[in-house]
Amino acid sequence: MSFDVSKKDYEEIYSICSQLIKENKVLGAKIASQFPHIPFNTIQFIYRQCFHRLELEQMSLIKQDIAEFIKLFEQRNSIDAIVESRKLYRPCLIREMLKQKFTIDDKTVEEYINNPSTIPDLRYVQSCNWTSVLEVANHDKIRQALGLEYEYLLKEQLRNLEISFKSEVQSRSEGLLRTPDITLNYPILIRVNEYPLLHSAQKPTDP
Repeated sequence: MSFDVSKKDYEEIYSICSQLIKENKVLGAKIASQFPHIPFNTIQFIYRQCFHRLELEQMSLIKQDIAEFIKLFEQRNSIDAIVESRKLYRPCLIREMLKQKFTIDDKTVEEYINNPSTIPDLRYVQSCNWTSVLEVANHDKIRQALGLEYEYLLKEQLRNLEISFKSEVQSRSEGLLRTPDITLNYPILIRVNEYPLLHSAQKPTDP
């Protein structure tokens, strides 16, 4: 997918998307209407890009100092205070705190979040209150929806270009356990100088 967006517009849209994501809000037509000269699907693309980038940045930051965050929490600092002090993303922080504190896998973290009463520490039960559970659940829904949307757009783009590929379902039916969203049936050459592409993990200002 290629598109032409000025650096100024990109940074403004990216900033708005970042704020929406931190507030667990999706991108709507009302927000997109602020940029009538930019196609809605382009703004959606920037939102997806921002979501994945923010999540990666937050998880890297949180993992780096997770021991400190757990210590602060157990010293009677609230989750809200920790989030505010370091400008953290609450869903990512809660997930990683549970994972590291109780040495559990992602599946068990999911079970704890869906049923906080099963968490073996009362303070963590209280921190995973109704609001926090909703925030994490909403975050997961947005992430899943964006992934499905991106996969759909990728397949449609390949079909429009008449590029042959196998879907993830087809690859799994062949017995492969780890599969990408699509697998090309033959190699292709992309002329980057003619069709400028914006990588999903980069901003135009990145090296």
